[in-house]
Amino acid sequence: LESIIGKVKTQRYGSKILEEVEKYANSDPQDINLPNQNEGTENKASKRQKTKRATVIIESSSDDEAG
Repeated sequence: LESIIGKVKTQRYGSKILEEVEKYANSDPQDINLPNQNEGTENKASKRQKTKRATVIIESSSDDEAG
């Protein structure tokens, strides 16, 4: 624990962290509400672009290149 969070935080919060770990280890698997892979996708918001940019399409033809 000390190597993960450091010596000062281990002294300060170590006992609380270990209590929570023991609660988790002793709890029933049914009590733990971890989302499944399928359930997680339903609750996630869809990603959106940071900025909305107009799509620019540039068309070229062989006539323009020859001239």
